[in-house]
Amino acid sequence: MRILITIALTLVTSLSVAANLTTKDVEKWIEHAPTLQEWIDQQDLDFDEDTLPEDIFDQDAMADYGINHMKKAGLYDELSKRTKKAGYDNVEEWVKASQQISMAYMAVMLESQVEGEYSEKEILEQKKELAELEIPAERKAMMESMLDGMLVMLKTIESTSPADKSAVKPYINELSEILGDDE
Repeated sequence: MRILITIALTLVTSLSVAANLTTKDVEKWIEHAPTLQEWIDQQDLDFDEDTLPEDIFDQDAMADYGINHMKKAGLYDELSKRTKKAGYDNVEEWVKASQQISMAYMAVMLESQVEGEYSEKEILEQKKELAELEIPAERKAMMESMLDGMLVMLKTIESTSPADKSAVKPYINELSEILGDDE
């Protein structure tokens, strides 16, 4: 499974990180993330969907879940050695870097898709209009879900720091190769 599949669940949360990304952070992550993720994938871990955090959009809860799962499987110490060898202080630091880089990548990609096309005000107005329409409930729910998705995209763009987006932009192709959902 690609890193992005897990991290994409965090779209509606904002990052609580101490510092903005630097070019060095992004380059280090690009250099080591594929190897670290490949090792994790080789472990053939089965994540029990019944024990996932209640709020799957809470990135800290999801990160804690993944780390605790590695500990329970007896794999945390080996992953810790590997993340330290890659230049991170610990697994948690690598996970935070993965989250921050992934969010910045997604924000840049979304920004290029929705820039100037949608505003939160317009989407909220469309939702109001939709609520008043007399159409089948199934169709209304589908349309509302699409509008909610647009709001999530806008919030992702807004919640990601301009510095983080600037740090990942020169590496968008490399990040696409790593984070893209092209299994």
